Amino acid sequence: MPHMIRPIAPVFVALMVPNSPLAEPSRADGWSLGVIAAIADNPYVGEGSDVLPYPVISYRQGPLSIGTFGVDYDVYTTNRLSLSVGLTPRFTGLLSTDAPELEGVERKITGDLALGMAYEIGAGFSADLAFRQELTGEHNGQELVVDLGYDTQLGKVGLQFSTGAAWQSKDLSRFMWGVSTSEARLGRPAYAPGNVVIPYAAANATLPVNDKWTLVGTVRVDFLPNEISDSPIVDGKNIYSLNFGATYSF
Repeated sequence: MPHMIRPIAPVFVALMVPNSPLAEPSRADGWSLGVIAAIADNPYVGEGSDVLPYPVISYRQGPLSIGTFGVDYDVYTTNRLSLSVGLTPRFTGLLSTDAPELEGVERKITGDLALGMAYEIGAGFSADLAFRQELTGEHNGQELVVDLGYDTQLGKVGLQFSTGAAWQSKDLSRFMWGVSTSEARLGRPAYAPGNVVIPYAAANATLPVNDKWTLVGTVRVDFLPNEISDSPIVDGKNIYSLNFGATYSF
């Protein structure tokens, strides 16, 4: 069975995006319910680390998955290759802010068309490719993620290590990291990062407690390029995050 496509956004966003391994620890048909606690740096000025509990609800039947994180359909699957299409939401750390430095800067939840390809190289290695195109008219941006992963087993614990990079178009990066002319203030000039590439590294673990319950966890770091860290609304070079929780499948 081909490998599940990995996260396709910086981790403080990936806490709630559909392709996180925490969102779908099993490919088996049926329901999965769970709660995830997410701790992550919010990279925007005036914001500290966020602690966010959120529910995981999903249903899978054959090639179709529906749940908290959107809709996904496997359009083509072999022993090594999987191609998928889906609709997914995109959240940002600017959805709701209290920092005075960010007054007048807020972003809506947007929706993307997501296309994915997962390929099993062999010996535990896999390569994933994911593309997202915004559909809701907020920015019309695109994102492309290339990911290389390695899966192994340590006793009952399944381990997954991955590294890759997310390319964001200038329209998406302006929405995520920039300052529009209407948002510009004294000390906060208008800013557009342009096209950007965000490298990342992550490690995921799953521990089946029994045939129903599974413990899950992820640690990840995203490395922000200068084009992003130079933004007047961004504070910091790296984004660190930790997710952990439990899921129940039936």
